[in-house]
Amino acid sequence: IIAYIVRATRIPRMTLYPVLNILKKRGLIDFVREGRRRYWSIESAESIATNLSNLASVTHKGTVQVAKENSGFIVHRDIKAVYSVFEKVARLKPGERVYGIQPTFSMLNVMKNLQWQKDLTPIQDAIREKGIIIEAVLQEDYYTSMYQYLAKKDPKNALNSLKSFIGRATDMVYVDKKYLHASSELMMFRNVAYLVNWKDGVSIEIHDKDMLDFLFRLYEVARGYGQKVDQNQYLRGLVKKIEGC
Repeated sequence: IIAYIVRATRIPRMTLYPVLNILKKRGLIDFVREGRRRYWSIESAESIATNLSNLASVTHKGTVQVAKENSGFIVHRDIKAVYSVFEKVARLKPGERVYGIQPTFSMLNVMKNLQWQKDLTPIQDAIREKGIIIEAVLQEDYYTSMYQYLAKKDPKNALNSLKSFIGRATDMVYVDKKYLHASSELMMFRNVAYLVNWKDGVSIEIHDKDMLDFLFRLYEVARGYGQKVDQNQYLRGLVKKIEGC
């Protein structure tokens, strides 16, 4: 039955197990255990696929919702789907605010997975031109690490890429680089949050109100550990220092 559903829905095998457990709770299927194996049983394999469509919606290749209906959690499983979070930010209205925690290591994984000119420049331009406010917690080595990476990858455009962050509306807090060493990041705007792992190309889209409140409180705690910085002033100083080298 598992092999049939994988072929019929194109949902990864490991993604199916929590959905099967939901179907079991609803009395649609059952299993018997022999050793470590589970043998699922139902009137017909086709009926699993039919019920599965109401519990797991495939919005495009690699994007799967695995939760009870209207639970407020969606899992995105490829870089294209994860990148769509940036596109949503770029489509916000002028003056809207985005909250985030982005460790340096996570930012470097963004650089590895996306092309600056093709993927990131349009996002940067939209944020700056619309005056979208980016309120975030960053590690203190964030921009120096970004420049060092870009200088190796694309030395001709590295400095201009760094300059593209100047002129954005920001409210930034920098924390010691010993904190937040992770491949994952948090982004929140309007009534949605995203937990994103750029290294593995996975994000969790969260609409659940209780979880949103919890994540925002954690964000506020993280800001309390940092130092508020005028990012535009900081970046101008960094650019001047690099140009003077």
